[in-house]
Amino acid sequence: MVLEPQEPPVPGPGEVRVRTEYSLISPGTELALYEGTHAGLNDPEITFAKFPHRPGYAALGRVETCGEGVTALRAGDAIFFLGRHESWSMWNPGQMLWLPLPADLSVAQVLMGRMLQIAATSTLAFREAPSRVVVIGAGLVGLLAAQALQARGVSEVVVQDINAARLQLAKRCGIARCALGTGADLAAARELLSAEPDVVIEATGVPAMVTAALRAVRRRGEVVLLGSPRGKLEVDLYKHIHRKGVALVGAHEAMVPDRAPAGQSSRQALLEQSFAWLRQGKVRVDGLITHSAKPKNLPLAYDRIARDKTRVLGVVVDWRNPDSAGAPAVPGAVDIASND
Repeated sequence: MVLEPQEPPVPGPGEVRVRTEYSLISPGTELALYEGTHAGLNDPEITFAKFPHRPGYAALGRVETCGEGVTALRAGDAIFFLGRHESWSMWNPGQMLWLPLPADLSVAQVLMGRMLQIAATSTLAFREAPSRVVVIGAGLVGLLAAQALQARGVSEVVVQDINAARLQLAKRCGIARCALGTGADLAAARELLSAEPDVVIEATGVPAMVTAALRAVRRRGEVVLLGSPRGKLEVDLYKHIHRKGVALVGAHEAMVPDRAPAGQSSRQALLEQSFAWLRQGKVRVDGLITHSAKPKNLPLAYDRIARDKTRVLGVVVDWRNPDSAGAPAVPGAVDIASND
């Protein structure tokens, strides 16, 4: 991880230059790319997952200048956009997904709204509305997926993880049913349900947990791959899928377009729904952003995420005054450079 200086870009026709104020490190995808474990690195058809890679896809900022022909935005507008970790971002507002910055949400809520949008993609995969769901993994995506399910009215939602501290955080977010598991087994989660789960959402990316999910889900149930798998898996197709009538479904955010007509699924619709849940208090994100970092400490931030997966969850990068110390970007967050 390195920082490279460059001059502020000059927008051309149809483009805007945005000064980044905050960006959010997504610990799942970004860490997989940082550590070289992302499944797309060796696949020529997955073009974004290549080195050198410019990471980041959630940011808040302010429009500095607009190129000729831009009418949707003007200088001074505060926005949320799918920005990378960089001081300035330049893009075409007709092609990039962006929204006006919600004035009634905090920095933490807006940035986590992006992760909630990704997590809520899992709910688009269901063949029928479930009553009982197990979410494997109490990382950011798992915790937010469980809350999205509760916001949609699923009556029984269980989160299972091997990390007790993560489960305590899940309870503080309003997830009542939390199971402490051991290895690739979902017995602990199953004990908290009234019957076999209709759906199991795999949110860790650990291939072995897919087999556990296929074993645990009911006949004609669904296993949803929300966490990007970090490797290959040999599956007994006859026993776990064919004979049980189970659907194995992918839930990457790329399954839906950025925008679509009203009433159709899109990333923008999910993002707007996520902001509404946060505004209504149906999803809570207190404590999910654990650390704050200045741009110069980005290499340290990735290293800390890799070494301390228990305590480091969401990390906000504060681009406002890159050379000053200042208070953490999010109340309660710890400076990544401290010895917490």
